[in-house]
Parts: sequence; C-alpha cells; structure tokens
Amino acid sequence: MGLASRLVGRLTGRGAGRPRADRSGRRTVLVLVLLVSLSLTVAALFGRQGLLELVRYRAERQRLLEEIAALELEVERLETEIQALDSDPGAIERLAREELGLAREGEILVFLDSEESRDPRRSEGWTSPGPTD
Repeated sequence: MGLASRLVGRLTGRGAGRPRADRSGRRTVLVLVLLVSLSLTVAALFGRQGLLELVRYRAERQRLLEEIAALELEVERLETEIQALDSDPGAIERLAREELGLAREGEILVFLDSEESRDPRRSEGWTSPGPTD
C-alpha cells in the first residue's frame, strides 16, 4: 500500500481498526492541513499580490485613466487655442487684454477687487513705467 493511499485512508477513516495513535496522527494531519489552508488564505488576501493589493491597483488604474482623460481634454483645448492664435488677430488681442492686462492707446483700464479680475501687473516682478500723462 502506497503512502498516499495510507494517508487518504487515515484522513477518511477507512483503515483497518483505528488505534489511538492513528487518531492522534489523523488529528495532527488535519490540523496541519487547516493551518496550511489558513496561511494560504491569508496570503491570498493580504499578500504582496493578494486581493487587497489588486483592489488598490484597480483603484489607482481608474484614477490614472480619469487623469489621462482630463489631460487629453486640456491638450485639445490648448490645440484649439493655438490654432486661434495662429489665425485670428482678435484672439491675440483678447489674450493680451485678459492675461496681460494690456489696453489700446487711449483706453482706461478699471480693475475690480475680486479674485477673478485682479490686475496681473500687480504680480511680482512687474515694474511701473512711471507716471503717465
């Protein structure tokens, strides 16, 4: 009789009479099988490549896909703006007025005290050209 068949016989209780020593050995084998199963389950859940890590990877992947989509929209918007600046003089003037606070000769700029429309010339590094008449 082979070792495997004897082990199966012991685990299933199909052996010739069961002396006390055999029951003790069977219990030991059962405890070992349970411990191995438990450790494999813990490793499958919490290990380096376990289920929890897989969930984290999927969440990170989803976040990155959303970031990529947002960046693609930004690239598309910037490409449209570049084309407008290349072909439309009005777009250049609009950008100069909005971003740089520039004005045509004779125009008077009025800056309101709000976060959205603050004077860009008041930022660091800007120097006043002096008094104007």
